[in-house]
Amino acid sequence: MILYHGSNLTVSEPRLVKQNRFLDFGFGFYTTTNKTQAIAFSDKVIKRRREGIRTVSIYEIDEQKAFAECSVLRFDAPDEAWLDFVSENRAGSYEGKLYDFIFGPVADDDVYTTFTLYTAGVLSKEQTIEALKVRKQSIGADHREGSQLSEICRHSTGGGVLMDQKKFEALLTLIVPQVVHLIAEQYAIHEIEASKAFYESEVYVLLEEEETKLWHLSPLTLFHMFDEEKRTGRITFPEG
Repeated sequence: MILYHGSNLTVSEPRLVKQNRFLDFGFGFYTTTNKTQAIAFSDKVIKRRREGIRTVSIYEIDEQKAFAECSVLRFDAPDEAWLDFVSENRAGSYEGKLYDFIFGPVADDDVYTTFTLYTAGVLSKEQTIEALKVRKQSIGADHREGSQLSEICRHSTGGGVLMDQKKFEALLTLIVPQVVHLIAEQYAIHEIEASKAFYESEVYVLLEEEETKLWHLSPLTLFHMFDEEKRTGRITFPEG
């Protein structure tokens, strides 16, 4: 199996670095079997980090050996089990079994729009499942700290496609209050003060730029990025 990973630099030897970024399939190194998709993600990484060049790292794994020796979770469609798994990972609340490989549908702009509506309470679970339209793609992630496996990953589509500005602004009105609420809760401050702090952050500046696709990330991940910026003056962007 040939796998691709898009970034702003070459990743010749993938490493699993534990961090507080809550991605769709949890902690892991994300790849895709679609080279075009990896290129789009590379463009997205460059826009977020504002440095580097378009780079796609290529890996080859022995499927028979890897799948025989490792635990595997597979989703064939964006059904209720898939939605629950992704939602729990994005919320940082997943407490189920940990896997070496995870395969399943990959989200694009439309799917992340649906997730935003779902987490904001606009859509019910039934409406969300009905609305989910995703491209089936091979995905893998490693949830286990210290695991031997480091070759598999995932990434979302739409890296180079810009959303309609009015639609994007409407999504921000759903995303921002969730992040502000987390800031107010974790910092024990009023939401007005939390709003001011978030609007003045570099994370918000990047979030406002649709092409960075920072809005694909969960409110919890955006909060942790804000918190890191507040504490250290730096922002670590997730590779997934």
